[in-house]
Formats: sequence, structure tokens, C-alpha cells
Amino acid sequence: MTDSYMSIFKKSFDLFSKNIKTFAVVVAIFFLVMVVLGVLFGVAFSMTQIDMTMLAQSVNPLGLVGLFVFIVIAFLLTLVYSITIIKTADALAHGQKVGAIEMYKEAKDSFKPFCIVSLLVFSKVILWSLLFIIPGIIFGVLYGFAQFCFLIDGKKGKEALVASKMIIKTNLKEFSLKMLGLLGVYVLIGMASGFLAMIPYAGNIILEVVKAALGVYAIIFSYYLYQDLKGKTVSE
Repeated sequence: MTDSYMSIFKKSFDLFSKNIKTFAVVVAIFFLVMVVLGVLFGVAFSMTQIDMTMLAQSVNPLGLVGLFVFIVIAFLLTLVYSITIIKTADALAHGQKVGAIEMYKEAKDSFKPFCIVSLLVFSKVILWSLLFIIPGIIFGVLYGFAQFCFLIDGKKGKEALVASKMIIKTNLKEFSLKMLGLLGVYVLIGMASGFLAMIPYAGNIILEVVKAALGVYAIIFSYYLYQDLKGKTVSE
């Protein structure tokens, strides 16, 4: 028997709200590093979009190289950030007291195998999408837990993809309904938060904070959903 949507929603909110300072520091470190990186490469960065001022110089080979290097570094830093958030959520869920710097250091040890798992997922989804759009979407869903399979249960490479596929395929209805429920809530919040940008001076800053918080909460929700569906799959 799996937890209800509201049970997972509440557990996720409780973990997030009780440890908001820890998560805030993790997000702040990532944001500051990306801002510095953006300044160095002449790119304005926000938590949800990258305004490529270098595109105006894209006809310049040097500009293209700089843009490519920025994208690669930003992608790798985003992977480190994802590892840190998931590992932080897992540690806090088990009652451990952790700090942001400590978790970023711990993420370093998982970086290489995490990259391999992420690239395997990305390549399979992209290749299937190039052939047929629908299969690409399906595989994107089935491999949605691959990173959790590695970071939480130590399954590496293709083993993580196989485990993710088994968990989600076995519990496809519950997975879909609960993720759609979260998406519905996010759509409503997104519609409401649009008004924040209208607040003079502080509006955009508040909006960025809300977007960052929603991103962290989505990972925590996915973590608890993974643990819940994994438990049901194992018990069967």
C-alpha cells in the first residue's frame, strides 16, 4: 500500500519548511556561482532562464566557443546542484544534521557516476525522440527515477535505468496521477506568482526566490515518491 498524494505532499512540505535554512544556503551557493560564471562569460543568469547576450556575437568563432564552454560548465554545475539537493533531502529525511558546504563536498564523490547515469538517460531520450516523439517522452518518464536509483540506492550506469523503469512501469498509474497532481499545483502557483513581477523593485527578486523554492520542493516530492513506489515494488 503506497502513501496518498496528500501524505507525500505533506511529508515533502514538512521536510522543506523545517529545513528551509539549509536548502536556502544550498540554493544561494549555486545561484552565486552561476552569477559569477555568467559575469565572466558575459551572460545574464536567473534560476529559470539564461539571457544569452553573447548570441549577438555568435558569428564570431571565439564568441561561439565561449558560449559553448559556458553551457557545458553551467550544465555540469547544475548536475552538482541536483546531487546536493537530493543528498541533502535524503540525509534530512533520515534525521541527520547536515550543512550546505558539507553536502556540496559529498556531492563531489558522486559526480562522475551521476554524470554517466544522466548522460545515459539524456542520450536514450534524445535518440528515441529523434526517431519518434512519443517513445522519447515515454522513456523520459520511465527513466525519471534513474538519478534517485543511483544516489539513494547506489545503482550505477544502466542498472539505474533498469531499476527506474521497473519501479515506474510497475506503478505507472500512481506515479502519473501524483506527478500530475504536483504539476497542477505548480500551474496554479505559477499563475498566481505572475503578479509578483508587478511589484516595484522587489518583485523580480521575490519571483526568483519562489521559483527556486518550487524547484527544491519538486525534488523533495520526487524523493518521497521514489521511496514510496520503490517500497511497493520491492514488497511485491
